[in-house]
Amino acid sequence: MAIIRDVVLINVVSFILGFLLAFAMPNLSFEEMMPTIALFNIVILTLSFLISGCVAKVNRFRHLSIVAILIWLGSIVNIYIVPGGSLLTWLISSIFIGITMLIGGSLSFLVVPNTAAINASDKNGYKSAKSFQTWFFGLAASVATSVLKDLIMSTITN
Repeated sequence: MAIIRDVVLINVVSFILGFLLAFAMPNLSFEEMMPTIALFNIVILTLSFLISGCVAKVNRFRHLSIVAILIWLGSIVNIYIVPGGSLLTWLISSIFIGITMLIGGSLSFLVVPNTAAINASDKNGYKSAKSFQTWFFGLAASVATSVLKDLIMSTITN
């Protein structure tokens, strides 16, 4: 459940803050806003992975890796909705999502150090990460939140 929670929260936070950013720059075209939006998304994803890493109870980087993969897989809908989106841009976005996950996850160790209790719970395994249901519902949540935020944006801009 923690994986699904983090996937949904990261998508919702990036949508809300991206939406506010778009309102802060009303006179610019989408092409003019793209560099700012891209930089903003990198910062927001890094902070989101930092928070997600701080609340992860077991094996932080495995948890964050699964969340990052699900966010990336769910973002495939942007190929069809975002102007200029393509398979290549989607594939390249995996690099940026991975980098933000590594930076945010690493910074989470500064906020919440890896304690002996967390390491001891690691020995029990990370069953939720291996569960088909977690992967299925995590991917469904990622796609659903991506589609929902894209539908909201297209409704507002039309």
